[in-house]
Formats: sequence, C-alpha cells, structure tokens
Amino acid sequence: MTTAERPPILDRLHDLLVVLLLALRPLCWDGAAGQPADIVWQALATAAFLLVAVERAAGLRPSWAWSWRGIAGLALLAALLPAILRSPEPAPAWSFWTGLAASLAAAAYIAQVVVDRTALVWSALGAGLAVTAIFGVAQPLVVLPAMAEAQKAGAGVFAALPMDGSAVAERIANGGAFATFTLANQFGAYLALVIPVLAAMAWRSAGTARWTAAIVAAAGGAALAATGAKG
Repeated sequence: MTTAERPPILDRLHDLLVVLLLALRPLCWDGAAGQPADIVWQALATAAFLLVAVERAAGLRPSWAWSWRGIAGLALLAALLPAILRSPEPAPAWSFWTGLAASLAAAAYIAQVVVDRTALVWSALGAGLAVTAIFGVAQPLVVLPAMAEAQKAGAGVFAALPMDGSAVAERIANGGAFATFTLANQFGAYLALVIPVLAAMAWRSAGTARWTAAIVAAAGGAALAATGAKG
C-alpha cells in the first residue's frame, strides 16, 4: 500500500497527544472510575486512537503495529463484558470497563506513533512521575498536617464526607501519602511501576538526561516511602 504524504501538523499533534496521555494519566485518574478528569482523559485516548485509525484508512500510515499483548488485552476486555452487562450497579461497572477500554486504546495509539518518539515517551512518563512525587513528598510535610487541623476544627468539607469523623482522622494520621490518587496503595502501585522505568533511563542515559532521570526516580522513591503502601 502506497503511503500518502503526511501533513507536518499531524506529527506535531501526535507529539502533543503522547505527552498529554502519558504525563496527565496519573493526574487524571484518582482511583474512582467516572470522575470528570478521568472521563476527559478517556475521551482524549479514544480520539487519539481514532486519529491513527483514520490516518491508516487514508493511507497516511503504511501498516498497523500490533502484538499478542494487545490481542490479549482486547480478549480480556471482551471477557469482562458479560459481567458488566449483568452488574447490579451499571454506572460504576461501565465506568470501570470504559476506563480499561480507554487505557487499551491509549496503548494501541502509542504503539502506532512511538517510532521516532521514544525519548518523548520516556520524558512524558518522567514528567507525570515528577509531579506526583512532589505531591507525595509534600503531603506528609504540609498537606496532611493542615488537613488534620482543619478536621479537628470541624471544617465543613469533612462533615460532608460519607464516613465517621474518627475514620477520617485515622485516614489522615496513618493513611500515608496518596498524591492525586484516592488511596495510598494505589499511588504506591503507580510508583512501583514507573520508578524502575526512570531508573533504567538514568542507567542508559548520559549527561543531563541521566541526572534528571535519577533525581526524578529518587523523588519517586521518597514518595513511595511516604505512602506506607502495603502492596
């Protein structure tokens, strides 16, 4: 199949989409499916996937990159569908399923455009880790003490929470850093996945890139310790 000439603006658009999808993912997903920020991210992932599909149909892409991992992910998504359809609580179930579908769409999209963008992909991952690590380190030092004082003072925002005040105080005192996530364990799982990637970047890079990756990985390690995550 002959590949048509690609408008240069498409390459810049793909650069932007890669950065947004990877850097914003930990900032948009707080562990509770169906949140507005997560829906926006899902829409962005779907739009990015549709963009490369249109490019392929228009002859702007010579081939479609795929692997057995993508096929396995698609099969798992399909296998979950009957349970989603029979769920007694359709809204949370569909929010969970669409979140998985959007993540698979984002992975498929990045697989199509990653060629010549490897450094951009790693940098976007590092940017997301850097921001969440700053939140994770700052929370025990600044945010959580302020929340504890506000909770003791009877701030209205805590009164509106659907849980007992003593449980809220316990969560603040011993729940650990959670950054942009709902729970510290969720944040810890994210860090455990991404920190090794940044450590590998530091090992394989040189100069400024090596030191930047090493510093971000170290900050991620400090945030991981602050989560008190139990696996």
